[in-house]
This record gives sequence, C-alpha cells and structure tokens, in this order.
Amino acid sequence: MRLREALTWNPLNTPEVKEIVSHATKFEILQMQVLGAAAGLLFGTTMALFFHWIIEPLAVRSSFLETLGLLCVLISLLIFEALAVRCVVRWQLCSTAWARQHDVSRKTLRITRWP
Repeated sequence: MRLREALTWNPLNTPEVKEIVSHATKFEILQMQVLGAAAGLLFGTTMALFFHWIIEPLAVRSSFLETLGLLCVLISLLIFEALAVRCVVRWQLCSTAWARQHDVSRKTLRITRWP
C-alpha cells in the first residue's frame, strides 16, 4: 500500500469515495488529512474534558442515575460531533476538482458502507 493510500484509507469507504481520493491532488489530500486530525482532536478533547470535569468528581459522590444521565449526555455529544464531521467530510470530498468535474453531489455521495 502506498503512503498516499495509507493516509486516507478507511475499511468502510465506498467505491465512490475511493475513486475521489484516488484522483485527488496532493493539496486536497493534505486538506483531508488536516480535517481528520482536527476531528480526532475534537473527539479526544471532548472525551478528556468530559471525564476530567464531570465523571471524575461524580465517581466520588454520585448516584447511579446522575452517572447514567451524564453518560447519555456524552453519547449525545459524540453523536452530534460525528454527524457534524460527516457533513464536513462530505463537503470536502465533493469540493475536489475531480468530483466537481464528474458532478458528484453531497446529497447522493455515500461516505461509508455502514450507516
């Protein structure tokens, strides 16, 4: 596997995404990598802050329902972040030169094989 393929590889990518990435320029690949790094930082920061500010103090003095409620908040926040990142990834893929030439639409592009 070439380095270019390894840096943008995802086992759940659809053939359409693989086609767009294979025709992307070096600058477009760099933009995708920066976007991936930013998404990782977003998720990691969310988890770290959540556990530091909320879960750790609650572990000392909390009830089961408080902990369950906060876990629901965390899961909801992570789902919201994942949907936001998915929209940005779809926009990024459709803004490549090759995708614009082939009229790839954000509404019809499937990013992953899994929902």
